[in-house]
Amino acid sequence: MQLEYIEGNRAAHQKPFSMFFICATVAGLVRYWINLALVNYYHAGDVTEGNFFHEYMVLLQIALMPLFTLIAWLLFYRSQYNYAEIGVLSLYTWSAFFILVTLISLLRFIWRDMDTMWVELPVLGIYNSITLVNFFKRQRSWIVILKAIFILVILFLIVQLCEDLIIRLMKSS
Repeated sequence: MQLEYIEGNRAAHQKPFSMFFICATVAGLVRYWINLALVNYYHAGDVTEGNFFHEYMVLLQIALMPLFTLIAWLLFYRSQYNYAEIGVLSLYTWSAFFILVTLISLLRFIWRDMDTMWVELPVLGIYNSITLVNFFKRQRSWIVILKAIFILVILFLIVQLCEDLIIRLMKSS
């Protein structure tokens, strides 16, 4: 889908910015509702974490998107794609990430105190690797997979650090 959009077949696909905003908003709201349900019905979860998803998650992802794109663009600098095209790839990829992470978050209804990060990281790693291998077809697959995993780990760490910082700030105020 990303490649078709960049190559000009735009009418058949959702626009990348609107898809990103829709998926991020749905993910933020569903994760908020999951946390709210866990706190209210099972006395598990964290109210502040739920409030983060409700109030700040989408804004954080919007603020970090240029950094995500820059990291991917730097690692694939020698490809024929420019920063804006890598940005389209990033928007679509993160939209899928939001959907996957939201589905994985539902596991917390089974295992209430589960840290979903340990499921999210491998699932997103597989998705990111497949996506980037299909996008950068002219490069060796194993190199693209290594770059995909590196990108995901770096971005995952950045997001986790930012989320933890914001949640700590919310708890202290």
